Amino acid sequence: MGVSITAARSLSIITGPDKVHSMIRPLLAVYRALIAVLLLLVVGFALLTVFTISRKEVQGKTPAPPAAGAVEVAEAKGQSFFTGIGRIRAATDDPVPATVIVSIAFPYDASDSAFSEELAARTRAFRELSADLFSSYSKGELDSLGEARIKAELIRRFNAILRLGSIGEIYFNDYIVIE
Repeated sequence: MGVSITAARSLSIITGPDKVHSMIRPLLAVYRALIAVLLLLVVGFALLTVFTISRKEVQGKTPAPPAAGAVEVAEAKGQSFFTGIGRIRAATDDPVPATVIVSIAFPYDASDSAFSEELAARTRAFRELSADLFSSYSKGELDSLGEARIKAELIRRFNAILRLGSIGEIYFNDYIVIE
């Protein structure tokens, strides 16, 4: 900065102070614009990095595994668990709705690649069917139905859309009703 001030003073002696200011003013505007662009690039890069990292963390998370007893039964039968449905949140059919949070898993034969692909393709439908079921009942009705009948209804609904195989049992990793 000292060099440019010295250069400016030398120029002002030769050309006069008004001429120097008129020559430096456009350069200062360009300098400020470059700094602003650089600052925007740094902020944009930082935001993009944070967004990318947080998105990878969300995508990398897997649903909770099925209950320990269910895993032992499935392993004994040579099956795997389909946990692709993930965690479902649904509001009950009450005047002041309660929230149902449920994670669904079920065993299937992983060696049947066609059925495995159908399960993966039907994940969205499974989520919608599950949310619709829980949203169609009040908290009291869900309590009176009980977990076994809710699971039986989910199995019926899931099997109604499956063509290449069927589901025999369902496990809830989480089943919480919050008022």
